Amino acid sequence: MQQSARVIESRSVRAAEMNNIAQDRSGDRALSMLVADDDASVVRLLVNYATRMGFDVDTASDGIQAFLKVRRAKPNILVIDVNMPEMDGLSVCDHLQDADQAPANVIVITGSKHPHTLERCERIGTYCARKGPNFWNDLKAALAEIDPRVALLP
Repeated sequence: MQQSARVIESRSVRAAEMNNIAQDRSGDRALSMLVADDDASVVRLLVNYATRMGFDVDTASDGIQAFLKVRRAKPNILVIDVNMPEMDGLSVCDHLQDADQAPANVIVITGSKHPHTLERCERIGTYCARKGPNFWNDLKAALAEIDPRVALLP
């Protein structure tokens, strides 16, 4: 019985750590994230994933909306799809950099295997998470580079 209590206590501590994983080091405010994708089901999945990690998440459904929300809210992290209506994700990143408004941490999500897409991501200094069987691992790895505490999550 004591062993079970230790396991439960350990899990409770772990759960508390997970809830605080995205807390800003300077205070109690969660790191902010903007998720931009025109596919509502992808947005829901990403929002649920990031919220469970403790991020404060906002969304955008096209490139123009993402551009305006980043300029207004200045999120800590931008997760943006490449192929979106109005303005593609990489163009949003280019325009934000031109206006000195780019978030320090950008994760581009794409289903493209085209080398040009990956080259553009590297050129503008973004992380890249490709849609497919390793997507969640790639996304978590990018988030862990941004905030090493994410690596503590299961």
